[in-house]
Amino acid sequence: MARLAGETGKVIGIDVSDQLISQAREKYQGVANLSFTVADIRTYQPDHLFDLVASARTLQWLADPFSALRQMSSLLRDGGWLSVLDYNHENPLGPCSSRQHAVFTGHSCSGGLMPVC
Repeated sequence: MARLAGETGKVIGIDVSDQLISQAREKYQGVANLSFTVADIRTYQPDHLFDLVASARTLQWLADPFSALRQMSSLLRDGGWLSVLDYNHENPLGPCSSRQHAVFTGHSCSGGLMPVC
């Protein structure tokens, strides 16, 4: 993502795990427009809004994924995009996934992307 953001773009990676953030910092040191911070998406309050908020394999682990989705949406500037990649190998449409599926199937998608309204 940092490469796609270009020299003037900025990418911030967040995770609740100190260990994962440390590993990411080590692996991607030297990438000028990329930074990492320990934070919980449900309470994350940056000083600015984002063009894109991307979440990968996060919501499936949360007891209340909808609070995280609401917070992610609140971090977007007008016209910003929310990208979510989640799955559950054990039970693809278990209780949490079924609720998420119901939310997303109510929207029309184009090429796998859904604009946030």
